[in-house]
Amino acid sequence: MSDGGFVHAVAQGLPSYWLVQANRVALGGRAWSVTGWLVVAAWSVLLTALAARAFRRDTGRV
Repeated sequence: MSDGGFVHAVAQGLPSYWLVQANRVALGGRAWSVTGWLVVAAWSVLLTALAARAFRRDTGRV
């Protein structure tokens, strides 16, 4: 796999990229790098915070 280009760099910041890489691991590829785990963890934290905010806003809770 080539490590080049702007679009590739942006893609590595998305959790979907790492989910595809997980499939490759299942088929005998290399394990995720630390970057993969950090990207998925960061998106998980961000989306959990946004979901909690939306829930509080929807239910009128503070």
